[in-house]
Amino acid sequence: GGLLIRSYLATYPGHKAASVLTVGTPHFGTLMAYPMWESGEVKTQDRILKIAFDSFISHCRLQNRSLTRREVLRSVIPSVKDVLPIFDYLRKNGQIVPFSALSIQNDWLKNHPVPPNSYNTLLQTLSGDFTKTDRFYTVKNASPKDIIKGDWIDGEIKNTEKTPQGDGAVLHMSSKINGIGNETIIGDHSKIISSDTAIRRILHFLGLDSVLPTVTDFVPEDTSEKALTIAVNSTDNLEITTPNNKKIKSNQNIAVLYNPDTGIYKLRFIPKQSMTGDIYLAQMKNDDDINSESVPVVLKKNKVAEFLIIYNPAKATLPRIIPL
Repeated sequence: GGLLIRSYLATYPGHKAASVLTVGTPHFGTLMAYPMWESGEVKTQDRILKIAFDSFISHCRLQNRSLTRREVLRSVIPSVKDVLPIFDYLRKNGQIVPFSALSIQNDWLKNHPVPPNSYNTLLQTLSGDFTKTDRFYTVKNASPKDIIKGDWIDGEIKNTEKTPQGDGAVLHMSSKINGIGNETIIGDHSKIISSDTAIRRILHFLGLDSVLPTVTDFVPEDTSEKALTIAVNSTDNLEITTPNNKKIKSNQNIAVLYNPDTGIYKLRFIPKQSMTGDIYLAQMKNDDDINSESVPVVLKKNKVAEFLIIYNPAKATLPRIIPL
């Protein structure tokens, strides 16, 4: 959103925007775009982004298993390329790799620079800080398998160097613009738009100091320590019964359970056609990377399919799937 409004202001000098505040906008790109564009990996401490992107990519792959995660992301979310960093962020063999020497270039940001006149409007930026954020990736050559797939063309991530100067997704140096007013608050990429402090800063910028923030809503994606995603590619409706007999229904063939209880879940759906389908499972624990897999299952058209899913987050392995 911040990049779009910035482009709008620069493209249309006669705009009617009196004031603009960008919040956590990657004006110079974000490192998390690199693994996403290179291999479809979601590498961020922001739980909302992590769960949303991973679930979305895996959901799309259920429709076409021949596509890699990278191919899905590039075809469905090509704008990820437009937030690749336009500053140096890779190291290889002990040397910094100039971003201008990489095979993939962010043409959008390079062709849409920030003009010095600040668009003849009141423009300010708000940044998150004191949250560990990726600053440099140390990369190695792609493996023969990845080369065949077309992944990690500019190098596979081997190590990550972090800095507290960012919001967990966007570096402070990228979310501010030299010569333009910037305010910083302590918080991650989600908190800088949802916390009480952030909302008050935004209201103050808009001249609405008399407006009080409402009670903060519970956001499960941000506060949950665990999450379990279940999806299938052969139906539009799922019914999941939890260990305490609570029924969860979804008409989008995917469901995300936050802080799920340990125990046995029952998955029920009616396939739209006879096929060898896939049940996709993904689990996230604390700030760990998401662990996922797709399990092939034989399905018959219009015949109820039922499966038990044995979930135990204490184990490193994914939940077991047992057909009934």
